[in-house]
Amino acid sequence: MEEVYEEGTACAYDCGVSGETPLIYTCTIEGIWIPSGSCDCFSAELPKITGATHSCSNNTYPEDGKCEYLCEVPSEEPLIYTCNQIGHWIRNGSCGVLNCSDTDLPNLPYANHSCTNETYTEDETCLYTCETEGDIPLTYTCLSTGNWEKAGDCAKPCNKSSLTNVTYGYPTCTEEAYAINEECSYTCEVEGTGHVFATCLQSGEWKLTGICGEPIPCSNATLPNELNATHNCKNETYAVGEECAYTCELDGESDLIFVCLPTGIWNKTGTCGEPPVTCPSSILPTEANANHSCTNATYSVGDQCEYTCEFPGEDDLIFICLDTGLWNQTGACGE
Repeated sequence: MEEVYEEGTACAYDCGVSGETPLIYTCTIEGIWIPSGSCDCFSAELPKITGATHSCSNNTYPEDGKCEYLCEVPSEEPLIYTCNQIGHWIRNGSCGVLNCSDTDLPNLPYANHSCTNETYTEDETCLYTCETEGDIPLTYTCLSTGNWEKAGDCAKPCNKSSLTNVTYGYPTCTEEAYAINEECSYTCEVEGTGHVFATCLQSGEWKLTGICGEPIPCSNATLPNELNATHNCKNETYAVGEECAYTCELDGESDLIFVCLPTGIWNKTGTCGEPPVTCPSSILPTEANANHSCTNATYSVGDQCEYTCEFPGEDDLIFICLDTGLWNQTGACGE
């Protein structure tokens, strides 16, 4: 049995977030509910629209508050949501619609279609026929943005795990499963010496096409001359992966080794230690009215050579050895 209310009875709404005045419905003598006050609208309840965005960042909006969307495809009437009295968003206007082009439908090696229209409108679909049936029919649906959206897929009988290396090459594809006629490319150890790819067959097996070129041996004659290091590698040629170790005059952080690459080029790993920086006494400058008795052939960083001046200045004339191997002057003789 329906509940009956007398004239003047008021019913207050729980808005969650109230407006400036509470939303109350009052029963009139005519038996009609008349509202007063309002509820606010939550910005979090604004819908997500494909092909449109908004920047309405207030937490709540009062009655008649508006939020305008920016459409990727504008229309004559802008898309606006307006807050009504009871706190609901009401939509007005819309975004424009772009047609989808048949030229944007993908050419798939494992499926084909017979969709012959030049353009398609929103929600129209194009059905593909797979070489092998999948669990879900493969379709492309036209969106209002003019783009195609894929749904479903063809069966993928070939697995990446069943691919094998070829002589001087290995597979570099990333997907775990492949449909019929899809291909997986290989990388050859020697770049530019061949092209290999595997094609997925209906049986789930892979068909290999192409070969990789043979690696090039490294020549002893191309081993580089390293400063402060020698080697005793006497073979005329070296196979891929073979090494030549150098003996350093000063040990570095790791051994100096050259490794033969498939391209016939030596790859350097490690380094020798570098001799400490010294300053030769031979480059000490000749100063007028001054001489020195620094007779060592070289001096370490920070070492000093003091000059004797005929006429002393305010500060002694001294040259200091820098870490660049050069001498730096401090002080001067008097005149």
